[in-house]
Amino acid sequence: SHDNPSVMLDYDMLGFAAQQKGYLPDHKHLARRTVAKYIGEMLPTVVNITEVPLLCINATEIAELEQLSLKMEQTVKFAMHDQTNAAAKQRLTHHKLTFTQFIQKKKHCNWDVEKLLEDERVQRFFQNLTAPL
Repeated sequence: SHDNPSVMLDYDMLGFAAQQKGYLPDHKHLARRTVAKYIGEMLPTVVNITEVPLLCINATEIAELEQLSLKMEQTVKFAMHDQTNAAAKQRLTHHKLTFTQFIQKKKHCNWDVEKLLEDERVQRFFQNLTAPL
């Protein structure tokens, strides 16, 4: 959804990369946020968003991230003064489940904008920007 900052970041990175490669029409002097919003609204009419190539951190980095997040959880646990072991275990279980969902939803990935811009449909999408942005 567009409310997810990481998704907006993908739109922004794609718009910026397209501009750097000269795919945006010269006469368009658009705010990055405007271009990102437009990409979010219109790119799905050009490519299937679920098939956009991704760049993800590797398994080692995921494991490190999980350990870091668990350490943070321990810090929070002490700050919250869990009254019982059961409460601590429950929160730890919830944390691990949330982290697993984070990975399953590919929140550890960003669009591979370089690869995406190799797609001629995407190049045309930017070259044909005529909408009143």
